[in-house]
Amino acid sequence: MLFDVSNFRAPLPRGALVFVSGANQVSKIRGLARLGIPVGVSVNQLHEPAITALIDLQQPVMIDNGAFSEVVFIDEGPRIVSPVTDQEWRRRLRLCVRLASSLREKAFVVAPDQVGSQQETLRRLSRYRSELAIIANVGSILLLPLQVGPTSHAEFYEAAMLVAGVPLTPAMPMRKAAMSVADVVKFIEHVRPPHIHLLGIGVDNRRAPKLLRAIEHYSAAPGSAWILIGFAP
Repeated sequence: MLFDVSNFRAPLPRGALVFVSGANQVSKIRGLARLGIPVGVSVNQLHEPAITALIDLQQPVMIDNGAFSEVVFIDEGPRIVSPVTDQEWRRRLRLCVRLASSLREKAFVVAPDQVGSQQETLRRLSRYRSELAIIANVGSILLLPLQVGPTSHAEFYEAAMLVAGVPLTPAMPMRKAAMSVADVVKFIEHVRPPHIHLLGIGVDNRRAPKLLRAIEHYSAAPGSAWILIGFAP
């Protein structure tokens, strides 16, 4: 086995869900499904056999949009090294719509964004508003990575919801343009969203216990269903 499944599940609070990333091949998708572990895939790396397997299995799937590799960070700041064209975005979103239409509430789809740019993320949310509406209307969860920029994370989240025109679940970047524990605490204390996603962090990460405690402490209301969606590399 690649890891101890009992240890993998034990630290999770009630209602938490963890996805294992990089499961873009049929063998990984089916293997993890047999263990009852949700998978995370990158839509830009999916081929037809994998798409068919995801639809057949009808298990929770986190569908990343593949924008992570578009940007690298150097001393001067973010640099676009592999731009995602409008044509490519529409191709990826067609696959997201297809998966969402089948999986419905079991699909967790990362909305179009650009790492490290609030402005470009808002433009993309507006440009692909019709595709986002289809995904939301079938019951799938749309995840919004909270990008850095001239406004606070809370202000950006509010603007993104308005531009997208559909509910968005806040996703905290934990790798590129990462949010600190303090950033996460400040956001959830102010916004109190019903659901939250930690993007790119595993349950065994040294920051995870603090984040879990903060999320549980600032749950929307006592006894409410506060769901952490963890993404394990």
